Amino acid sequence: METNIETLIFSSLSAKDLRLLFRSEIEAFFLDNPVAVIPNAPPTKKPLNIDQAAAFLGISKNTIYGKINEIPHSKKGKMLTFFEDQLLDYLKSGRVRTRKEIEADVEDHLGKLGEKKLQA
Repeated sequence: METNIETLIFSSLSAKDLRLLFRSEIEAFFLDNPVAVIPNAPPTKKPLNIDQAAAFLGISKNTIYGKINEIPHSKKGKMLTFFEDQLLDYLKSGRVRTRKEIEADVEDHLGKLGEKKLQA
């Protein structure tokens, strides 16, 4: 669906078409205006409160409270504090390997087994 946003009359669109239009416009905006997040920038050492940590992780505060025994944090009195570098390590620790990575490991392992049999 090609629509010029400047001349669009929203009331004539269905909810589905409106969502598609907004999605495409938002995607185009971010492609044209890269955000200030640098992919390999070092995480900040600035402490985050629970709202900021929830936004950083993309989960709700309730989820953080439910997983508080596994999410790295500091606690001073009733105040929970989080740090980006620790949260990134937490996220990386749960990384699931891709099918290609697993297949490469299997091929590597089988290749080593074959080499051992030839040497024996």
